[in-house]
Amino acid sequence: MVKVKSLFKLRGFRKPSKSEFPKLCKTCRNIDFKKYLIYDDETSVEATKAAIKLGYLDDLIQRSSSCPLCALIVDCAKRRNDGEQPPVVYKKKRVKVSTCRKFICRVYGEGDQSAIVQRMVLEFEPAIFGYFSHIRFQLSTPNEEVSGFGRQMKPIIDMARLKGWLSDCEVRHGNQCHAPSWLGEQKQPRFLRVIDTEKKCVVHAPSECRYVALSYVWGNRKKMQSRLWLSTKATKDKLEREGGLDVKSLPKTIFDALHLLSEMGERYLWADALCIVQDDDTELAEQTSQMDLVYARAVFTIIVASGTNANAGLPGLHANTRSALQGSIRIDDKYSLTQTVAQGNATHLAQSTWNSRGWTFQERLLSRRVLIFTPEQVFWNCESAVCCEETTLERFEDISVLPQALDCHDEWEDKPDKFSRDSLRTYIIQYSGRDFTYQSDALAAFSGILRRMEYENKESYHWGLPHTRFDQALSWDGGAKLRDALCRLTAEDGSVHQVPFPTWSWLGWTGFISGPMYNETVHAHTLNGTSKSELQFYKVGLHNDIQLIQGPDPDSTPPTRRYPKNDEQKYFPLRSRWKGETSIENISPGLLAQPFIDTGRLTFWTSHARIMTRYDETSHEISIVIKGKKINVPTSGSLFQRHFETRRRAKIISIMQTSQKRPLDFIVVGRFAEIERLEMEKLNVLIVEWDEDEKERNVARMTGTAVIEEKDWVEAEREWKLVILK
Repeated sequence: MVKVKSLFKLRGFRKPSKSEFPKLCKTCRNIDFKKYLIYDDETSVEATKAAIKLGYLDDLIQRSSSCPLCALIVDCAKRRNDGEQPPVVYKKKRVKVSTCRKFICRVYGEGDQSAIVQRMVLEFEPAIFGYFSHIRFQLSTPNEEVSGFGRQMKPIIDMARLKGWLSDCEVRHGNQCHAPSWLGEQKQPRFLRVIDTEKKCVVHAPSECRYVALSYVWGNRKKMQSRLWLSTKATKDKLEREGGLDVKSLPKTIFDALHLLSEMGERYLWADALCIVQDDDTELAEQTSQMDLVYARAVFTIIVASGTNANAGLPGLHANTRSALQGSIRIDDKYSLTQTVAQGNATHLAQSTWNSRGWTFQERLLSRRVLIFTPEQVFWNCESAVCCEETTLERFEDISVLPQALDCHDEWEDKPDKFSRDSLRTYIIQYSGRDFTYQSDALAAFSGILRRMEYENKESYHWGLPHTRFDQALSWDGGAKLRDALCRLTAEDGSVHQVPFPTWSWLGWTGFISGPMYNETVHAHTLNGTSKSELQFYKVGLHNDIQLIQGPDPDSTPPTRRYPKNDEQKYFPLRSRWKGETSIENISPGLLAQPFIDTGRLTFWTSHARIMTRYDETSHEISIVIKGKKINVPTSGSLFQRHFETRRRAKIISIMQTSQKRPLDFIVVGRFAEIERLEMEKLNVLIVEWDEDEKERNVARMTGTAVIEEKDWVEAEREWKLVILK
């Protein structure tokens, strides 16, 4: 441990005099940057919120000819403005420049001593660069490394630093990184192939193989698939012969990854293009079904978050492959103010092509350790620490870092524990914004996450929804368009089948999706038997056989919080007026011994009502009419809105005509429960439309969700109906 005050010398700052720093303007010379960016527990709250007003931008430009700090600020603004002089007047207002601070880390000292280190962020009013300017500066010490402070980078990566990050993690971080609870079974992926950097060929991974995984973007997939170096049925044998890998013909990203391994003393690399036979559907299905193990078992994963294709390479591995500009100004005899290397949205991890792809989401999440290559610098992230080239963050025992401040973290600040039950909603929200070359990959590219969640929580999942309280999970929010693709499924006997994505699962939709909200209270009472689903849901097999969606598992992980003991199940007096028998006999009992082949369909008995519905095109809200009573209904989803679409022509339709009405079909799926509360006298319902080709079988697709008061539902004209949701 260090003495925080002696480390930062918080009380010893001496404002630079004119004779020592004659070129700084009066405004810059009067700023106590060290006190502004470092404060301890004795610093007042008001002092931590204060901003520094630097003046109008045109004044800074004028002062830049004589003040190096003003010149640095103006230069950063030019970089942010694509090299052009930024506008000094915006929206008819002179642009003002000020600063704010962003937390980066807390450094701990002896006893309860600690200090907070922050970065300075430029703000422009009006906002010429949008809400976030991303122009940032950090304190640095040229001759020593201080936790939380900046440091000078080299044009070429310091390989000793990267090796040090890995070594520190393996030696000092223990099981939190070596064997986190979600990792599960200590076994190697089946039939794993890796690239042997010594033999220059693809080999079957030796027992307990220590290998590195690669996460990157292919780019134009058709061009990639035409390459002779790609693993196919025709090239597989050649690639597996010693020396059979023509390293020089490889795309630059894979070539650089092999070079990096040699520099770091690692031998084996896993890269999908070479380690999976790309035109073998059986192998593709088998290997993609174990992506969780492939990435989780890797000693670390190389993430290439630069460029748009497999020829991007690893920036900083060779000369002239990255631009790490770090303008720096001395602010006293020891400290400097240094700009961060990333100064704009375009190069942040969250804005990279890599971060937009569907497959890379789970590749990052499933990796215990990652080296992230961005256009400017390399980041390290493991289960215990986060490091980067431009800032000293290695003393993980003495420092608490906010990863979101470093542009290498795409998860939310208030993220739940990794692979916990309540993490599913967060993952779905993030995943729904990803892109796919093939929409058919949507389930496969998320299945590794689901398998880790199954292990961590002793839970089963069906099309991305948990078995435990499946009724609650069906009421997820969002979705703009149905996913028009066939999904490849592997049956229990290993056979591969293609089925449509179900409309009742969030996986069947594209656009922003907010996954099912995990209710810990309902979960706790479900485990002790005082709460249960109103309905029973069954999977429908290819041969019209069915399987009950069971839940919860006897070994299901209980909620982390304690709840008041409640041995009595809540009584709902109106239940008997709309609910009937919910169990279904297996239509084809003779098929029970055969492997179940899922179709993506659900079947269940439920209460159905066809209700006149009014849709307001201005507020996008609906109301229903039951026995002459108008009832506003909260809804989610947008596909049902097409029932109300009109082809508007200004000359024909009055601008005041903003609502329409027509009958819609509603079916009950469960009881509504508010966040962290038990179910109440409200019902979760799905808005459905019947399939015209299978209407006689009561086959429907979901087009939205809604919540209706139980007292209103029992007044509607209802029927107890066996439905099939496709």
